[in-house]
Amino acid sequence: PANEKIVKHIDRCLSCYSCMTTCPSGVNYMHLIDHGRSHIEKTYKRSFSDRFIRNFLSITLSNPNTMRLTLHTGSPDQKADDTLVSIGQSPKFKRQTDYFDGDFEYWSPNHRMLDTAYVVLDCEIAEDATTVPEIEYVVRGKELS
Repeated sequence: PANEKIVKHIDRCLSCYSCMTTCPSGVNYMHLIDHGRSHIEKTYKRSFSDRFIRNFLSITLSNPNTMRLTLHTGSPDQKADDTLVSIGQSPKFKRQTDYFDGDFEYWSPNHRMLDTAYVVLDCEIAEDATTVPEIEYVVRGKELS
């Protein structure tokens, strides 16, 4: 299996293949790098944060879509995401239309969810796109009493 040292070196390769032109033995590094990357994906277990960043970058850099990812940690000074405010104003959240009949704003820029962490993914998919970006996530929490 691939170890951390091998992964570090292969991950840093930019695939520019300038090593091929400078190698006095004429080694075809292009195929070695491809095989190395394939071997790493099969045998090396990456950390969650590493997998998340790699997946996110592969989605945002390889697709012609416009994406914006916002992480809210539930801190006291963090205001609601603009995407959620827009939805709250029109077309409205399902819960909002089903249960809320108040005269004040249901969701505004000042809305705060102090005990809630959430992620907002705003994705614009190109007209000719044939796939929808896939997002994987893990939710971990701690119950407070």
